[in-house]
Amino acid sequence: MPLGDVVELKRGYDLPKKKRIAGSVPLVSSSGISDYHAEAKVRGPGVVTGRYGTLGQVYFLRDDFWPLNTTLYVRDFKGNDPRFIAYFLESLDFSAYSDKAAVPGLNRNHLHQALVRLPPLPEQRAIAHVLGTLDDKIPEGWAVKPLGDVIEMHDKKRVPLNSRERAKRRGQFRYYGAVGVVDYVDDFLFDGVYVLVGEDGSVIDSDGRPVVQYVWGQFWVNNHAHVLRGRSGFSNEHLSLLLGELSIMPYVTGAVQPKLSQKNLKSIPIVLPGEAATMAFANQIEPVFDSVRDNSDEIEPLAALRDEVLPRLVSGEVGVA
Repeated sequence: MPLGDVVELKRGYDLPKKKRIAGSVPLVSSSGISDYHAEAKVRGPGVVTGRYGTLGQVYFLRDDFWPLNTTLYVRDFKGNDPRFIAYFLESLDFSAYSDKAAVPGLNRNHLHQALVRLPPLPEQRAIAHVLGTLDDKIPEGWAVKPLGDVIEMHDKKRVPLNSRERAKRRGQFRYYGAVGVVDYVDDFLFDGVYVLVGEDGSVIDSDGRPVVQYVWGQFWVNNHAHVLRGRSGFSNEHLSLLLGELSIMPYVTGAVQPKLSQKNLKSIPIVLPGEAATMAFANQIEPVFDSVRDNSDEIEPLAALRDEVLPRLVSGEVGVA
């Protein structure tokens, strides 16, 4: 029968960023949950697939949600099992119904005409139960949450110093900017292990990921980098690795001067493992980061000594006994 006899697909709804209100309702784009909002547009359970850009991904939502306008969602299941329909749509080859443009897109009317075969409802439920049980066990204890749930922000402690002020305050403490050490000054604001994320200027790399620095010791930070630490059992090391893999393009504003605001940074959705998995991962990675810090602390003074001695040796100012 035609797919349109099985389910009714409908285009998602536009929701500009400026109209979004922080909440717990997932906003579903063609590539998955992209943000959270205070209001739902569709009652769950629901099924969403990409209409524009990313095709072939299918998302099953147990609770209420808001499908964005880059998606198609199932408005009417026509008596079929919702979770089975999610698996069923996942098995379709959406590329066969793409308009073949530079950016792939789906026309729901064309998709409704696709000929499909469906088992009766009891068999749908049995299939959905088997596959659903497997899927539920794979991410057991995991959840999608905003990044703000696992970070402490220490931006209020930042103090910017212009180049003239820094010239008067030369010292041994690193002065960090958005992408690295900018200078050295005579005092520090932070002491310990932190994660820095570019706030403005250089905030995103060529792959759409944030500019992240894992830093430790005593140092100063200007106002071009967010200063973060992990919380709620989420280690600084885990946070550093996680941030390095996130795609943040939708959360960066400003065409001339890119900016990643505190609000947008906190709203980025992340997948959080359960407590046991988080602790096990921390036990694996923290010794590695301990070695990184120890080795770097040993290398830094040796590198400084080399830089000081090299020109004196080459110029003949000092000799080698």
